[in-house]
Amino acid sequence: MIEVKDICKSFGNLQVLKKVSLTVNNGDVVAVIGPSGSGKSTMLRCINRLEVIDGGSISVDGAEINGNDKQIRKIRQNMGMVFQSFNLFPHLTVYDNIALAPRLIHRKKKEELDPLVDELLQKVGLRDKKDSFPAQLSGGQQQRIAIARALAMKPNYMLFDEPTSALDPELIGEVLVVIRQLALEGMTMIIVTHEMNFARDTADRVVMMDGGQIIEEGAPDRLFQDPENERTRAFLHSVIGRQ
Repeated sequence: MIEVKDICKSFGNLQVLKKVSLTVNNGDVVAVIGPSGSGKSTMLRCINRLEVIDGGSISVDGAEINGNDKQIRKIRQNMGMVFQSFNLFPHLTVYDNIALAPRLIHRKKKEELDPLVDELLQKVGLRDKKDSFPAQLSGGQQQRIAIARALAMKPNYMLFDEPTSALDPELIGEVLVVIRQLALEGMTMIIVTHEMNFARDTADRVVMMDGGQIIEEGAPDRLFQDPENERTRAFLHSVIGRQ
């Protein structure tokens, strides 16, 4: 379980998160929506300790994340994260991008890595790209490789920070198919997204953020059809009208 309690985060005089609380249980798929600048990505980065919170607490599997470097490394190994940009190593092949972390951290040998990489490439539909370099792939293919790389550590949790925002419209679907499959397999996920149809169809729960706070959350059908908060209603009307 991931438990976020009253976390605050500021950058200089700008308070980005204002006492945000969120609980994600095993197997949950939580979609986080809201306007740009509402704190969605910052919340994810705080959960993975890429940003240090100013107040409140974050616990993963009952262990509160603090400044202990060893504990932070352990938590990160169990928590995959996929960013807006693909962040693949351009000088490494697809195989080496996926195999790098298990090789360095878990000391896996080639005979262990080969079936692991093949399995992950099969999962994301890119088994024939094993020897390709990132520059030879489309944006959608690169993002699917980034997902495979995050899964290579066999994490219990996956964090997605707007994984389709850097993609051309025709490439978005191929990435969402992979994430939907992970949801069907029971992966616990927090997904920051602007894809409202995807959030409605895939998530167990939708969280609406605005102004550094969670202003509403609930089951997708209820939140999309009958939002309680006026700001949620206005946001959905604006976004869904463009999709």
